[in-house]
Amino acid sequence: MQLGVEYGPAIATGEWWRIVTAAFLHAGILHILFNMIALAQVGMVIELTFGAARMLLLYAVSLLAAGFSVLLFNYATPTLGASGAVFGLFGALLALGLRRGAAGRALVRQCLGIIVLNLVYGFAVAGISNAAHLGGLVAGFLLGLPLVPGAPARRVYAIDARESRDYTGQTIEQETGEPPYQDGPR
Repeated sequence: MQLGVEYGPAIATGEWWRIVTAAFLHAGILHILFNMIALAQVGMVIELTFGAARMLLLYAVSLLAAGFSVLLFNYATPTLGASGAVFGLFGALLALGLRRGAAGRALVRQCLGIIVLNLVYGFAVAGISNAAHLGGLVAGFLLGLPLVPGAPARRVYAIDARESRDYTGQTIEQETGEPPYQDGPR
Protein backbone atom coordinates (compact mmCIF):
# COMPACT_ATOMS: atom_id res chain seq x y z
CA MET A 1 0.00 0.00 0.00
CA GLN A 2 1.48 3.27 -1.11
CA LEU A 3 1.48 6.60 0.64
CA GLY A 4 -0.39 6.57 3.94
CA VAL A 5 -3.60 4.71 3.11
CA GLU A 6 -5.05 2.91 6.10
CA TYR A 7 -4.64 -0.82 5.60
CA GLY A 8 -4.89 -3.28 8.47
CA PRO A 9 -2.10 -5.67 7.41
CA ALA A 10 0.35 -2.75 6.99
CA ILE A 11 -0.62 -1.36 10.40
CA ALA A 12 -0.08 -4.82 11.91
CA THR A 13 3.54 -4.70 10.70
CA GLY A 14 4.16 -1.49 12.65
CA GLU A 15 2.94 1.26 10.32
CA TRP A 16 0.55 2.66 12.94
CA TRP A 17 0.86 6.19 11.51
CA ARG A 18 -1.47 5.11 8.69
CA ILE A 19 -4.43 5.52 11.08
CA VAL A 20 -3.79 9.28 11.02
CA THR A 21 -2.31 9.88 7.56
CA ALA A 22 -5.22 8.21 5.80
CA ALA A 23 -7.48 11.05 6.97
CA PHE A 24 -5.34 13.53 5.01
CA LEU A 25 -5.48 11.57 1.75
CA HIS A 26 -8.41 11.59 -0.65
CA ALA A 27 -9.39 9.60 -3.73
CA GLY A 28 -9.79 12.63 -5.95
CA ILE A 29 -10.91 16.22 -6.28
CA LEU A 30 -14.59 15.51 -5.63
CA HIS A 31 -13.76 13.44 -2.54
CA ILE A 32 -11.75 16.22 -0.94
CA LEU A 33 -14.23 18.87 -2.14
CA PHE A 34 -17.22 17.18 -0.48
CA ASN A 35 -15.27 16.61 2.74
CA MET A 36 -14.09 20.22 2.82
CA ILE A 37 -17.58 21.59 2.18
CA ALA A 38 -18.98 19.45 4.99
CA LEU A 39 -16.09 20.41 7.28
CA ALA A 40 -16.55 24.11 6.55
CA GLN A 41 -20.28 23.95 7.28
CA VAL A 42 -20.28 21.81 10.41
CA GLY A 43 -16.89 23.05 11.58
CA MET A 44 -18.04 26.65 11.71
CA VAL A 45 -20.94 25.78 14.00
CA ILE A 46 -18.81 23.51 16.19
CA GLU A 47 -16.03 26.07 16.53
CA LEU A 48 -18.44 28.89 17.41
CA THR A 49 -20.31 26.72 19.91
CA PHE A 50 -17.59 24.59 21.49
CA GLY A 51 -14.54 26.80 20.90
CA ALA A 52 -11.44 26.12 18.80
CA ALA A 53 -9.63 23.89 21.32
CA ARG A 54 -12.65 21.65 21.88
CA MET A 55 -13.28 21.46 18.15
CA LEU A 56 -9.71 20.31 17.59
CA LEU A 57 -10.11 17.71 20.34
CA LEU A 58 -13.42 16.49 18.86
CA TYR A 59 -11.92 16.28 15.38
CA ALA A 60 -8.76 14.47 16.51
CA VAL A 61 -10.56 11.93 18.69
CA SER A 62 -13.14 11.29 15.96
CA LEU A 63 -10.33 10.83 13.41
CA LEU A 64 -8.66 8.22 15.65
CA ALA A 65 -11.94 6.48 16.46
CA ALA A 66 -12.78 6.30 12.74
CA GLY A 67 -9.35 4.79 12.07
CA PHE A 68 -9.70 2.17 14.80
CA SER A 69 -13.22 1.39 13.64
CA VAL A 70 -11.87 0.68 10.16
CA LEU A 71 -9.23 -1.62 11.67
CA LEU A 72 -11.90 -3.46 13.59
CA PHE A 73 -14.55 -3.81 10.86
CA ASN A 74 -12.71 -3.36 7.53
CA TYR A 75 -9.27 -4.69 8.40
CA ALA A 76 -8.13 -5.69 4.93
CA THR A 77 -9.82 -2.85 3.01
CA PRO A 78 -7.63 0.11 2.02
CA THR A 79 -9.29 3.26 3.37
CA LEU A 80 -8.66 6.99 3.10
CA GLY A 81 -10.42 10.31 3.66
CA ALA A 82 -11.46 12.68 6.42
CA SER A 83 -15.16 11.85 6.49
CA GLY A 84 -14.91 9.80 9.70
CA ALA A 85 -13.60 12.87 11.54
CA VAL A 86 -16.24 15.08 9.89
CA PHE A 87 -18.92 12.61 11.00
CA GLY A 88 -17.52 13.04 14.50
CA LEU A 89 -18.31 16.75 14.32
CA PHE A 90 -21.86 15.85 13.28
CA GLY A 91 -21.98 13.56 16.32
CA ALA A 92 -20.99 16.52 18.50
CA LEU A 93 -23.80 18.55 16.91
CA LEU A 94 -26.24 15.78 17.82
CA ALA A 95 -24.95 15.92 21.40
CA LEU A 96 -25.40 19.69 21.42
CA GLY A 97 -28.95 19.41 20.14
CA LEU A 98 -29.88 16.75 22.68
CA ARG A 99 -28.36 18.71 25.57
CA ARG A 100 -30.35 21.81 24.56
CA GLY A 101 -33.67 19.96 24.98
CA ALA A 102 -36.64 21.39 23.11
CA ALA A 103 -34.55 24.23 21.69
CA GLY A 104 -32.13 21.73 20.12
CA ARG A 105 -34.67 19.44 18.48
CA ALA A 106 -34.50 21.24 15.14
CA LEU A 107 -30.71 20.84 15.13
CA VAL A 108 -31.06 17.11 15.85
CA ARG A 109 -33.59 16.70 13.00
CA GLN A 110 -31.33 18.52 10.54
CA CYS A 111 -28.26 16.51 11.56
CA LEU A 112 -30.08 13.19 11.47
CA GLY A 113 -31.27 13.89 7.93
CA ILE A 114 -27.72 14.56 6.72
CA ILE A 115 -26.28 11.61 8.64
CA VAL A 116 -28.91 9.12 7.42
CA LEU A 117 -28.58 10.34 3.82
CA ASN A 118 -24.80 9.87 3.92
CA LEU A 119 -25.01 6.45 5.58
CA VAL A 120 -27.58 5.22 3.05
CA TYR A 121 -25.36 6.52 0.26
CA GLY A 122 -22.38 4.77 1.87
CA PHE A 123 -24.17 1.44 1.97
CA ALA A 124 -25.47 1.84 -1.61
CA VAL A 125 -22.17 2.82 -3.24
CA ALA A 126 -19.13 0.55 -3.14
CA GLY A 127 -15.88 1.95 -1.78
CA ILE A 128 -17.30 4.12 1.01
CA SER A 129 -16.28 3.23 4.55
CA ASN A 130 -19.31 3.36 6.79
CA ALA A 131 -17.11 1.80 9.47
CA ALA A 132 -15.13 5.06 9.56
CA HIS A 133 -18.31 7.15 9.39
CA LEU A 134 -19.99 5.31 12.26
CA GLY A 135 -16.82 5.16 14.36
CA GLY A 136 -16.31 8.91 14.04
CA LEU A 137 -19.99 9.65 14.61
CA VAL A 138 -20.16 7.64 17.83
CA ALA A 139 -16.90 9.10 19.15
CA GLY A 140 -17.96 12.67 18.37
CA PHE A 141 -21.31 12.15 20.04
CA LEU A 142 -19.88 10.52 23.18
CA LEU A 143 -17.11 13.09 23.55
CA GLY A 144 -19.45 15.92 22.61
CA LEU A 145 -21.93 15.19 25.42
CA PRO A 146 -19.64 16.29 28.28
CA LEU A 147 -18.04 19.06 26.19
CA VAL A 148 -21.28 20.87 25.32
CA PRO A 149 -20.95 24.32 26.84
CA GLY A 150 -23.71 25.57 29.12
CA ALA A 151 -26.65 27.31 27.51
CA PRO A 152 -26.17 31.04 27.16
CA ALA A 153 -27.69 32.98 30.02
CA ARG A 154 -30.98 34.66 29.27
CA ARG A 155 -30.94 38.39 29.71
CA VAL A 156 -33.69 39.88 31.76
CA TYR A 157 -34.48 43.45 30.93
CA ALA A 158 -36.13 45.16 33.88
CA ILE A 159 -37.95 48.42 33.59
CA ASP A 160 -37.43 50.84 36.40
CA ALA A 161 -40.87 51.50 37.85
CA ARG A 162 -40.07 55.23 38.31
CA GLU A 163 -39.19 55.58 34.62
CA SER A 164 -42.31 53.80 33.48
CA ARG A 165 -44.50 56.27 35.42
CA ASP A 166 -42.81 59.16 33.60
CA TYR A 167 -43.56 57.76 30.16
CA THR A 168 -46.37 59.76 28.63
CA GLY A 169 -47.06 57.37 25.78
CA GLN A 170 -46.00 59.90 23.17
CA THR A 171 -43.76 59.01 20.28
CA ILE A 172 -40.68 60.98 19.33
CA GLU A 173 -42.62 62.47 16.46
CA GLN A 174 -45.36 63.70 18.78
CA GLU A 175 -42.87 65.30 21.19
CA THR A 176 -40.74 67.14 18.61
CA GLY A 177 -43.17 67.56 15.77
CA GLU A 178 -40.61 66.04 13.36
CA PRO A 179 -40.25 62.48 12.11
CA PRO A 180 -37.32 60.55 13.59
CA TYR A 181 -34.01 60.66 11.70
CA GLN A 182 -33.49 57.88 9.16
CA ASP A 183 -30.35 56.64 7.49
CA GLY A 184 -30.25 57.04 3.75
CA PRO A 185 -32.07 59.38 1.41
CA ARG A 186 -35.20 61.17 2.59
